[in-house]
Amino acid sequence: MATATTQCCNICDHDDESKLAATWCPECEDFLCTDCNRHHGRSSSSKQHIVISMENYQKLPSYIVSIKNRCNKHGNKYELYCSIHDVPCCVMCIRDDHRHCQELRSILEVTENAKASTAIVHIERDLEDIDAAFEKMKSDITNNITEIDQLKRKFVSDISNMRKSFNDHLDKIEKQTVKEMVSVEQNLQVQLKNVLVSMEAKRTDFVHIRHHVNTVKKYAGDLQTFIGVKKMTSVVDGEVQKQKGACNYDLYELKLDFPSELESFVKDVSKFGVVSVTEKHCSTSLVKEVEMQAQIPQKNKIGDMPQLTRKTTVNFQTKDKKRVFIAGCDILPDGKLLFIDQKGKRLLMFSNNGNYKKDIVRFSGTPFEVSYTGENIVAVTICDKHEVVFVNVITNRIKNKVDIGHECWGTNFNMNRLAIRVIQSPTSSRIVYLDRKGTLIDQDYIPGENSTNIALRDDSINCTDSATNTIYCYTLTGQQSWAFKDEKSYENHGELP
Repeated sequence: MATATTQCCNICDHDDESKLAATWCPECEDFLCTDCNRHHGRSSSSKQHIVISMENYQKLPSYIVSIKNRCNKHGNKYELYCSIHDVPCCVMCIRDDHRHCQELRSILEVTENAKASTAIVHIERDLEDIDAAFEKMKSDITNNITEIDQLKRKFVSDISNMRKSFNDHLDKIEKQTVKEMVSVEQNLQVQLKNVLVSMEAKRTDFVHIRHHVNTVKKYAGDLQTFIGVKKMTSVVDGEVQKQKGACNYDLYELKLDFPSELESFVKDVSKFGVVSVTEKHCSTSLVKEVEMQAQIPQKNKIGDMPQLTRKTTVNFQTKDKKRVFIAGCDILPDGKLLFIDQKGKRLLMFSNNGNYKKDIVRFSGTPFEVSYTGENIVAVTICDKHEVVFVNVITNRIKNKVDIGHECWGTNFNMNRLAIRVIQSPTSSRIVYLDRKGTLIDQDYIPGENSTNIALRDDSINCTDSATNTIYCYTLTGQQSWAFKDEKSYENHGELP
């Protein structure tokens, strides 16, 4: 959090006055007293600025407060963001260090909706997963304590019932066995409760981080949020690595085995049963395995390919017997097949055994790709019309159209969002995210004028580049994770699986 020291008004300081600050403006980076804050809110240049109280300012993490709007090297205000070097730039930075960088974007553009960005969503999701992991550990241990207690009660009852069939000679060994049972159970209770206390202490660190994230979303500036995301991610990853081996714990099962000799009275039997403990080792990962694997650099090679078996052969003989040029395809939940006939500008449906069913709809523009979004609706990209068309495959009607503004190519639906490959120019290409209704959710700039086909995953997005015979993998915030190039491939326009 920000240092809890008394701050004075920066404006009054210039007039050699000392007044306690009441608010802080992230945009101006000034502490303001009550009077100056009133003037600040009326000034035409700053009335749109959102100030926060000193109480809320103190809640911000120190690494967020340390992020400034001005360049440390030149003192100028940041105006652009270099996606290649992943840093904000002032005009002097561009002149000195980034004159040849192609991926320069406006600061206002990259910080827009920063608090609702995919990166923030992933941090929150990771923290939720971590919290859920601790909840699972707590539940396992708590249930184990209850289970051991229930087993103890059951076994004690079994001992008591069996004892009633014997004479007073067995009183001594009954008490002896029960005493051992209780002693073992109590030791296990102590061990498990100690583990529970230790686990709760570790969990507190992540609760603090989660509180920081919520505070950043509420009170930090957009630039601070945007740049601070990486630090927050680093903090979370660092804490996970720090406690990676500390989340192993043991669960126990109390057992009692009766000797067979008890069924027929044998006076030399010294115990009612043998008390033992079966140890079951458990381990809960703080981060989902798939996300942990995504952070591991991938080698630029492909291992043994799986053996593929032909499942269905599609006969593209339609009613009009015209030549069909397939550009994109998808499979409906019931197994029916959808194909984009780019030459005929139409969407075709085939049965799951490959037989032609119907023409669903014809388009005025040239379709490129189709993706099922749920509830009998598919999204079709119309590259030359710069739009996405939502079609009902049952009624054969267009539900609505969304103007993207530039050429839109590949599309894929996952995690309740539709990803669309948009290419504006050779140096400007991006992924646009829409919801099921076609409302804009987010967008990220991902290079590659020839990367037309995409596949959206839970934590990444893959693109094929037909010009370089390369598959690229990017994070959902636009950073490249890996690339695979196959010199033997030729004109890879295919859709990614």
